Amino acid sequence: MSNDRRNELEQLADQVMAEAKGLIESQRRLLLLSTADRVGKASARTVTVVVMIVGVALVLLFASIAGALYIGRRLGDMALGFLIMAGVFVVLSGIFLLIWRGGLRDRLHVAVINEFQSDDEDEALS
Repeated sequence: MSNDRRNELEQLADQVMAEAKGLIESQRRLLLLSTADRVGKASARTVTVVVMIVGVALVLLFASIAGALYIGRRLGDMALGFLIMAGVFVVLSGIFLLIWRGGLRDRLHVAVINEFQSDDEDEALS
Protein backbone atom coordinates (compact mmCIF):
# COMPACT_ATOMS: atom_id res chain seq x y z
CA MET A 1 0.00 0.00 0.00
CA SER A 2 1.43 3.37 -0.94
CA ASN A 3 2.01 6.22 1.48
CA ASP A 4 -0.56 8.39 -0.32
CA ARG A 5 -3.21 5.75 0.09
CA ARG A 6 -2.25 5.29 3.76
CA ASN A 7 -2.43 9.06 4.36
CA GLU A 8 -5.87 9.22 2.74
CA LEU A 9 -7.10 6.40 4.96
CA GLU A 10 -5.66 8.09 8.05
CA GLN A 11 -7.33 11.36 7.10
CA LEU A 12 -10.61 9.56 6.49
CA ALA A 13 -10.30 7.79 9.87
CA ASP A 14 -9.57 11.14 11.55
CA GLN A 15 -12.63 12.68 9.90
CA VAL A 16 -14.81 9.75 10.98
CA MET A 17 -13.50 10.08 14.55
CA ALA A 18 -14.17 13.83 14.55
CA GLU A 19 -17.71 13.26 13.23
CA ALA A 20 -18.30 10.55 15.86
CA LYS A 21 -17.08 12.86 18.63
CA GLY A 22 -19.35 15.62 17.34
CA LEU A 23 -22.29 13.23 17.21
CA ILE A 24 -21.65 12.05 20.76
CA GLU A 25 -21.41 15.65 21.98
CA SER A 26 -24.65 16.53 20.17
CA GLN A 27 -26.41 13.54 21.71
CA ARG A 28 -25.14 14.53 25.16
CA ARG A 29 -26.45 18.08 24.72
CA LEU A 30 -29.79 16.77 23.43
CA LEU A 31 -30.09 14.52 26.49
CA LEU A 32 -29.31 17.43 28.81
CA LEU A 33 -31.86 19.67 27.10
CA SER A 34 -34.46 16.93 27.13
CA THR A 35 -33.87 16.30 30.82
CA ALA A 36 -34.03 20.01 31.61
CA ASP A 37 -37.28 20.27 29.65
CA ARG A 38 -38.82 17.36 31.57
CA VAL A 39 -37.70 18.78 34.89
CA GLY A 40 -39.13 22.17 33.93
CA LYS A 41 -42.48 20.69 32.93
CA ALA A 42 -42.62 18.55 36.07
CA SER A 43 -41.75 21.57 38.22
CA ALA A 44 -44.46 23.65 36.59
CA ARG A 45 -47.01 20.90 37.17
CA THR A 46 -45.85 20.48 40.75
CA VAL A 47 -46.16 24.20 41.48
CA THR A 48 -49.62 24.25 39.92
CA VAL A 49 -50.75 21.28 41.98
CA VAL A 50 -49.28 22.72 45.19
CA VAL A 51 -51.03 26.06 44.64
CA MET A 52 -54.31 24.26 43.97
CA ILE A 53 -53.90 22.09 47.07
CA VAL A 54 -53.15 25.13 49.22
CA GLY A 55 -56.21 26.90 47.82
CA VAL A 56 -58.48 23.93 48.43
CA ALA A 57 -57.01 23.47 51.92
CA LEU A 58 -57.72 27.10 52.80
CA VAL A 59 -61.29 26.86 51.52
CA LEU A 60 -61.74 23.63 53.47
CA LEU A 61 -60.26 25.21 56.60
CA PHE A 62 -62.57 28.22 56.52
CA ALA A 63 -65.58 26.08 55.62
CA SER A 64 -64.75 23.80 58.55
CA ILE A 65 -64.51 26.73 60.94
CA ALA A 66 -67.79 28.11 59.63
CA GLY A 67 -69.39 24.68 59.95
CA ALA A 68 -68.07 24.25 63.48
CA LEU A 69 -69.36 27.67 64.50
CA TYR A 70 -72.75 26.94 62.90
CA ILE A 71 -73.07 23.55 64.60
CA GLY A 72 -71.85 25.02 67.90
CA ARG A 73 -74.39 27.84 67.72
CA ARG A 74 -77.20 25.39 66.89
CA LEU A 75 -76.24 23.12 69.79
CA GLY A 76 -75.46 25.97 72.18
CA ASP A 77 -71.85 24.83 72.78
CA MET A 78 -69.03 26.03 70.52
CA ALA A 79 -66.61 23.36 71.71
CA LEU A 80 -69.09 20.65 70.75
CA GLY A 81 -69.37 22.14 67.25
CA PHE A 82 -65.59 21.94 66.79
CA LEU A 83 -65.55 18.41 68.24
CA ILE A 84 -68.20 17.29 65.76
CA MET A 85 -66.26 18.83 62.85
CA ALA A 86 -63.11 17.06 64.06
CA GLY A 87 -65.07 13.80 64.11
CA VAL A 88 -66.21 14.43 60.54
CA PHE A 89 -62.58 14.86 59.49
CA VAL A 90 -61.56 11.66 61.26
CA VAL A 91 -64.28 9.74 59.43
CA LEU A 92 -63.37 11.31 56.07
CA SER A 93 -59.69 10.54 56.67
CA GLY A 94 -60.55 6.91 57.40
CA ILE A 95 -62.59 6.64 54.22
CA PHE A 96 -59.76 8.21 52.20
CA LEU A 97 -57.24 5.81 53.75
CA LEU A 98 -59.39 2.81 52.81
CA ILE A 99 -59.75 4.05 49.24
CA TRP A 100 -56.01 4.88 49.03
CA ARG A 101 -54.99 1.42 50.19
CA GLY A 102 -57.65 -0.14 47.96
CA GLY A 103 -55.78 0.75 44.81
CA LEU A 104 -55.96 4.51 44.33
CA ARG A 105 -52.24 4.82 45.05
CA ASP A 106 -51.35 2.30 42.32
CA ARG A 107 -53.70 3.91 39.78
CA LEU A 108 -52.21 7.32 40.52
CA HIS A 109 -48.69 5.93 40.13
CA VAL A 110 -49.54 4.40 36.74
CA ALA A 111 -51.25 7.62 35.62
CA VAL A 112 -48.12 9.66 36.41
CA ILE A 113 -45.91 7.18 34.54
CA ASN A 114 -48.28 7.25 31.55
CA GLU A 115 -48.21 11.06 31.58
CA PHE A 116 -44.42 11.05 31.33
CA GLN A 117 -44.57 8.43 28.58
CA SER A 118 -47.07 10.49 26.58
CA ASP A 119 -44.71 13.49 26.88
CA ASP A 120 -41.92 11.33 25.41
CA GLU A 121 -44.14 10.22 22.51
CA ASP A 122 -45.21 13.82 21.83
CA GLU A 123 -41.56 14.90 21.71
CA ALA A 124 -40.66 12.02 19.40
CA LEU A 125 -43.41 13.00 16.97
CA SER A 126 -42.36 16.64 16.81
